[in-house]
This record gives sequence, structure tokens and C-alpha cells, in this order.
Amino acid sequence: KLASTLHISVGDTVTVDYDGKSVNIPVTGIVKNYTFHYVYLTPEGYAKFFGKASGYNFITAVLMSGITDEQKGTLAQDMMTYNDISAVAYTSDTVESLGYILTSLNYVVLVIIISAALLAFIVLYNLSNINITERLKEIAALKVLGFNKREVSEYIARENRILSVMGTAAGVLLGIPLHRLVIALAEVDVVRFGRIISPVSFLY
Repeated sequence: KLASTLHISVGDTVTVDYDGKSVNIPVTGIVKNYTFHYVYLTPEGYAKFFGKASGYNFITAVLMSGITDEQKGTLAQDMMTYNDISAVAYTSDTVESLGYILTSLNYVVLVIIISAALLAFIVLYNLSNINITERLKEIAALKVLGFNKREVSEYIARENRILSVMGTAAGVLLGIPLHRLVIALAEVDVVRFGRIISPVSFLY
């Protein structure tokens, strides 16, 4: 996300301000990261650009599976008793909070789907009314020729089905770039959303 925001690609140089120094560092690779931004340097690279060995002020640890929220809270309290530790954060808490945000977005999506369905119904209903009104003489002629009620209805409904299929195909094709645009506009600077549309979304 940082690379796309700053229009950076592999081979470009970025200026990094850290530890009281400002250095130009070449970009040798870009990784996908969905929350926050990070610049990765090897210990050798750090020593080369900043002129000293790298220090470590952050530890990432993997907890045992099945640990409860109460145990996580107790662990954090115990760790905060050490003077060398200034903060404890759980990645799972960040993921959970982002999950709540995305879940609330599902309600917005549901409202849009229902609204689109109602709009489609109203459009098709009006098209049918206009179609029938403009073809009263034609429908009467069909009845005189011996067409039954079901066959006359099918004559009108066939056009609506064709229009529905054409509209759906156009909507799906145009929906893909529109989805990317909406996602890009909805993102904040420190978060990147996925661009993948699941098959069930097309079904909805």
C-alpha cells in the first residue's frame, strides 16, 4: 500500500528518516501487507546505511494455541511489570477490530443488494407495462389467432428475460472495475483491502 501510495517500484530509491539520520535506500522488493507499513532491512543492510549495528526494540512472539482472553490479559500485565517493556499488543486484537469494521460493511452491502433488486424489479415492471400498453393491438391479434393466455404472457416475458440477461452480463463486467475503484476509495492510508471477488459475490 505504501509503495502504491508513493508510486514506488523495485529499483527506486526511498528516503528513510530513522534514528536521527536520513538515508536513501534502494527498493529491492515489495511485499503485500494489509495493515500498517514496514520497511525491512537485513542487519547487514542496516549497518551499511546507518553506519552502526542494528539494535532490537521489538519482539514478535507466537502464543500457544487455545490461549484465552483472560490468559492474554494476565500475560500482558505480567510483562508490563518489567521496566524494559513499554507496551504489549496482540495481533489477534487488531485483526478482531478490523473484522468488526468489515462486518459492519456487510450491512451496507446488503442494503445496496436489496436496493438494486428493488430497482431491477421496478424497471422490469414498468417495461412490462409499457410493452403491454404499446402492443395491445398485437396481443389482441395473437388471441384472435388462437394463442392462449400462457403463450401471450410468454411472448412478453421472453423480451424481459433477454433484457435481464443482457443487463446482468453488463453489470457483472462493469462491476469488476467499479469494485476496484470503490475499494481504493474506501481504504485509509494504513490499511489495504483485498481485491479478490469471490464467486458467491457474483451470485448475490
